Amino acid sequence: HPHLDLGDIRKELLSPRDSRGLQFMVLKLGPGSSSGNQPISSASLKGGLVLEGELGLRVGEEEAVLYAGDSFLFDGTQPHALHNPGNAPCQALWIIVTTPAGRHL
Repeated sequence: HPHLDLGDIRKELLSPRDSRGLQFMVLKLGPGSSSGNQPISSASLKGGLVLEGELGLRVGEEEAVLYAGDSFLFDGTQPHALHNPGNAPCQALWIIVTTPAGRHL
């Protein structure tokens, strides 16, 4: 599968590249790794499932630590960031549904 290494975070694309607005990927985060200090946002709906380890997820002003078996869903237009607060690697199935320009969820 195509992948992108971002330091301690690796994104592995599972869906076809031309999936017309729907992407499935596995995120792999090393212990203590994060998506950075600056939250991101995009015109999308995002969700997923923690496969192993711990995933810290901040959306807007709310933050939660999720564990293997926990799922999540949020409006991607909200500023969000993620990190691995644990001492072991984390893997999560990450799903993104993009919305056309001019339409936001």
